[in-house]
Amino acid sequence: RPLKHHEQIDFFMSHSWHDDPEIKKAALVEIAREFYASHHRWPTFWLDKVCIDQDNIGDGLKVLPVNVMACKKMLVLCGPTYTKRLWCAWELFTLFSFSSFKQAVSRVHITALLTQKERKKKQKKMTAYAMEHPDEVFRRGTLFIPGSDPLMDSLMKFRVSDAHCYDPNEEAKLRSVIAAVGESRFEESIRAAAKAVLDS
Repeated sequence: RPLKHHEQIDFFMSHSWHDDPEIKKAALVEIAREFYASHHRWPTFWLDKVCIDQDNIGDGLKVLPVNVMACKKMLVLCGPTYTKRLWCAWELFTLFSFSSFKQAVSRVHITALLTQKERKKKQKKMTAYAMEHPDEVFRRGTLFIPGSDPLMDSLMKFRVSDAHCYDPNEEAKLRSVIAAVGESRFEESIRAAAKAVLDS
């Protein structure tokens, strides 16, 4: 739905169009229901397909910081191809470049796009770990265990060389900006962001 007067977009949706649409839809339905239970209204989303001119995507790079910062939170739908899409990494990097690290961490919500079978497997691993290491789980205040979720692990091992764009011209533009920033700094920012959000 369109925004109301003076209303701010709830979520900037960062995702890969190559990930399973049904799993993505199920995740969004769950997120929307949780949001409704807390806020008594349905959330609003910024979605690239409908919020930017698809015939002139290049302009999206220029105004991406405005679009990202105009939203209350960034919703990262991390599926198998998320870390392989350069635009996805760039969106996450943009948030951390225009906010303090602490503010950016508080504004990112990461959801792993797992199948039902993968969810059960992850839950089994996490439960077993929690039973074996209750003190550590209590100290960290989270049940995320490294190795229990390959999608989250891939985010914390992000490499620019593995990520690409559908359009080679767009990829060249992004890579030129990343080169100016510094490839290692770019990679470290994505990894640190993922780790901080998961540990928060």
